[in-house]
Amino acid sequence: MQILRTKYPGGVDEMTLMDELDAAGLELFAKQWRHQPERLFRAHFILFHALYRLRPDLAAQGLDIAIHCLEIRLYERDGCNSSHAALTQPDELAAYYLDQSNLEGMDDTAVEELINDGLRRCLGDISTDRGTGNRCAALATLGLDNDADKNQIRRTYRRLAMRYHPDRGGDTATLQQINAAYRTLMAGEP
Repeated sequence: MQILRTKYPGGVDEMTLMDELDAAGLELFAKQWRHQPERLFRAHFILFHALYRLRPDLAAQGLDIAIHCLEIRLYERDGCNSSHAALTQPDELAAYYLDQSNLEGMDDTAVEELINDGLRRCLGDISTDRGTGNRCAALATLGLDNDADKNQIRRTYRRLAMRYHPDRGGDTATLQQINAAYRTLMAGEP
């Protein structure tokens, strides 16, 4: 919370937050382990677990937290969302990350299969349905609003692709998600 409030009030991506936690001396988030799928997944899972556990305390303060690998950001709840209603709505990702048993048996092979399964589902959805749901999901992946134009999409894509490219210390799975989102958004564009 201290890092989010003081250093990144406008939000931060997951890898930058992990860098900050590494700099704070938390071995779990050390860069030296991030090339190992199981270690990276464990760090990712525990970080998201901790972020989702913050939600009830934040709600009591009139706040919430956006939790996505491309954006982790504190924000004020708007007046039409009551804390109780927001906390009682089902959230599949929160349920997944709050269940620590999802870490059991996660070795390098299991992590790679989890990523591949997600990519197969994502790419299958993209190739079979070019409707507005995919556009919204693709925009969310890039961290863009629904009214983003093609120039904003291109600029954001290039920035994120540079940041998450494996040759620059980025994450292959995240880059693949970014690429898939960009293809969806630019399908049929000149």
